[in-house]
Amino acid sequence: MPQVSKIVQVPFTAQQMYDLINDIEAYPQFLPWCKTATIHTRDATKLEASLCIGKGLVTQTISTSNTMVPNAQIKMQYKAGPFKRCAGSWDFVPAENDHCKVVFNIDYEFRSILTAMTMEPIFNPITNTMIDAFYKRAQTIYGK
Repeated sequence: MPQVSKIVQVPFTAQQMYDLINDIEAYPQFLPWCKTATIHTRDATKLEASLCIGKGLVTQTISTSNTMVPNAQIKMQYKAGPFKRCAGSWDFVPAENDHCKVVFNIDYEFRSILTAMTMEPIFNPITNTMIDAFYKRAQTIYGK
């Protein structure tokens, strides 16, 4: 049951990072492993979406139901895809000088050994570099 927890302080506001990570439609533009992003429903505090992730011919669609506290937190609850279970969160903690601390956590288990053998080489690097990818995107968008 892999768990990933990453914390980084960035020179961007909590609102900027929240907006960037909540902009799921933009993921295929800058995340090479994200093939498509589809929003099913969205309001200020709830979002249901599906991401098609993969590398080469190996792809999987993951659907989540996200609960959001604007500019503070995004909690992801797994709905469908290659997992037996999966849950994660993004927390945005304001810091001095318009910086913030970004905390990313994910806990997951693939539904079978075969699925794990197929998806771990793709999914493990994704989870371990996720926060770095969003930091680079923030630099591109916000210019710091």
